[in-house]
Amino acid sequence: MKNILKLLNQRPIAYYPIYRQITGSTTAGILLSQLMYWFSKKDKFYKTDMEIREETLLTEKELKTAKSKLKKLSFIEITREGIPAKTYYQINWIEFERVLNFYAEPNKLDQKNQDSLDERDKLNGTNGTNCMEQKGQTITKNTTENTTNTKDNINKKTNKEISEKFSISSALQKSDIQQLLNDLKVKEDFLYELNNHRNLIDKPIKSEAMLRAVLKDIREALVKTKKSANEILTIMEEQGWKGINARWINNLEGRSKKKTTSKKSKGFDEERAKDAINGFLKMTEGGVIW
Repeated sequence: MKNILKLLNQRPIAYYPIYRQITGSTTAGILLSQLMYWFSKKDKFYKTDMEIREETLLTEKELKTAKSKLKKLSFIEITREGIPAKTYYQINWIEFERVLNFYAEPNKLDQKNQDSLDERDKLNGTNGTNCMEQKGQTITKNTTENTTNTKDNINKKTNKEISEKFSISSALQKSDIQQLLNDLKVKEDFLYELNNHRNLIDKPIKSEAMLRAVLKDIREALVKTKKSANEILTIMEEQGWKGINARWINNLEGRSKKKTTSKKSKGFDEERAKDAINGFLKMTEGGVIW
């Protein structure tokens, strides 16, 4: 019996039904619930898939599917960074609050999920004493801490610290982005083409910070390769790249040049052909072939 109680007192995942509504999946809702626990401690962190699977008990397939759904959310960014690469998770609290408020409206939740939320309020002591508190306070403590920390983080963030919901039109209002466009010697349409390319390869630009980073990489590649920004964007589109690096372009052109040289050496050599014909004609002067 003591062992059973120890197992039940492991730190639980504070699962909120509204997360299932936001993600459209129960497994994705579980993953989001666990990530929100870590976001309450830090806005950006890295976790291995194995660590998350140990914490959530999701299978490898379930985790992969859940992550793909979370990548489509506007308030979470999942990236691979560093060498060796690690998976980082980052949250935009202002966008999270907007999405949460949207789904929290009465007409956005069906009655079944609303009943689940009401029942959870009762269990967490919102409308009375937590009936599970006598057995153990772990669930209430973690849920309360998670909710409190989330609200505190939202209140601490300012508009200067977090970008509002990204759009090209809003980005064009920023003076530093206009300056980047001037450096690249392109018009505003360039941003729409770049954004469209990223959407087509399912790597949308989610924030002004991401946009600035891509534009700065393009500017650096422009300087090092002596190509125009439009030429660089064309290469990105042809190769399906989400970003750019001058070294990638040089390597690409190096392979192309090597391939052309190789084909030329094996192909038809006009000069050598002429020499062979002239030699043959000299050998057959007088109309005699021996």
